[in-house]
Amino acid sequence: MESVGVGGIMMIIPLLIMIAIYVFVIYVLVSVLRFMKKKSELDQARNEKLDKLIQVLEANSGKE
Repeated sequence: MESVGVGGIMMIIPLLIMIAIYVFVIYVLVSVLRFMKKKSELDQARNEKLDKLIQVLEANSGKE
């Protein structure tokens, strides 16, 4: 039985590089989607806090 020579390894390297690139792209996309989801949740919470703050300030300015 013949062992895999240098030529066989050289044929596999481009395939491995392409697979690594695809995995990296998928990882980046998933990371961006997670970041955007978390950012959206935090922005929503901040907007709710700002609305409450505005209501308190308007209530306090009306009492004066």
